[in-house]
Amino acid sequence: MDPSGYSSFLRDLATAIAIAITIIYPQPSLPHEPPYRPPIVPRPPVSGAPPRGPYPPEPPGGGRLPGSGGA
Repeated sequence: MDPSGYSSFLRDLATAIAIAITIIYPQPSLPHEPPYRPPIVPRPPVSGAPPRGPYPPEPPGGGRLPGSGGA
């Protein structure tokens, strides 16, 4: 057996052994990695308050931020 074929055989053998070990002894999941949970969607308050819908009417003068207006 020539050296290149021998190294290829050893690589295939090592791969087969690694696959067999993985199948026989699967890695346990890491304890510090919790299972995936979808993000929590905030629910409206139960107290009967109206949902935060349209913004309240603008104050007189139509200013957004104090000091940001012109003139």
